[in-house]
Amino acid sequence: MKDLRGSLQAFFWQSMARLFSSNLKSEYDAIGEDRMIEGIVQAIERGELQVIKK
Repeated sequence: MKDLRGSLQAFFWQSMARLFSSNLKSEYDAIGEDRMIEGIVQAIERGELQVIKK
């Protein structure tokens, strides 16, 4: 986030994430904690789920 948006916005979004008990600096764990998200991503990539864009 810092490289894309700058330090101030990175700080803001990290602070918002912390308010909701999350951490933007945490690693993505495809076979552990994030396995449900990984399943959804895989289903989208296989064409089993459609992404509706508005």
